[in-house]
Amino acid sequence: MQKSKIDDLKFYDLRHTFGSQLAFGLAHPKMIQRIMGHKSIAMTMRYVNLADEELERAANILEDRMSGNATSRLLHVSTKEG
Repeated sequence: MQKSKIDDLKFYDLRHTFGSQLAFGLAHPKMIQRIMGHKSIAMTMRYVNLADEELERAANILEDRMSGNATSRLLHVSTKEG
């Protein structure tokens, strides 16, 4: 950690950032729960701390959907049908 000049970094810090970034990408909490391996949604919600800007972005996405506009602000997940 000397090169990064970050003192007192713990694995938990990285895990929390990972969960929060998934939430910022508007991943569904149940999806985050499965990815992180939590047994309860309550544990997942400890990691899902959304900033006001993210809540506003989610509201804008809903508004876009309701008005029929493109939803380019969504987290894009491609799927393949086999």
